Amino acid sequence: IACPLISVIGASNEVPQDEALAAFHDRFLLRLSIVPVSDAGFPVLLRLPSDSTFAVDLALQIAPAELSAFAAAIDAVSLPEPIVELIAQLRSHLAGHDIAVSDRRWHKTVRLLKASALSNGRDAVSIWDLWLTQFCATAEPVQAGIVAEWYPGMLGVQGVIDPGVIATDTPRYI
Repeated sequence: IACPLISVIGASNEVPQDEALAAFHDRFLLRLSIVPVSDAGFPVLLRLPSDSTFAVDLALQIAPAELSAFAAAIDAVSLPEPIVELIAQLRSHLAGHDIAVSDRRWHKTVRLLKASALSNGRDAVSIWDLWLTQFCATAEPVQAGIVAEWYPGMLGVQGVIDPGVIATDTPRYI
């Protein structure tokens, strides 16, 4: 039976340690650690109906043709050389922490960065899109902090930076 797959969402209590499962885990691009419901939200959780389903308003649904056009337009989004250099720096930063990221993940991550740019009305990936790498470039959610510490440093918010970086998307340290 033909079943066009648009997305898959999975959940797990732990990162698989088995080598065969690690290859499967590597195919899930975005990795988010979900924390328990807050104390303030806990009563709301308790009152949710057990058979609740969520319907999306038809006006908000993405038509198949619109989704296809968006997917096709992703390839037209450019990946400027300064962004390629920053991704290479991130790769080195992760390698310095003994975190290996597969070539497949890097390629998928770039596609996500291009989709981010496109959905924000831009025709090129910018340094602001790189914020998403913290959810893609590590194997375990606890490692996301290693990317999260790299990102502000790259932006220069932990040091002196030329304000022109905001306009040009190219960090110029002084």
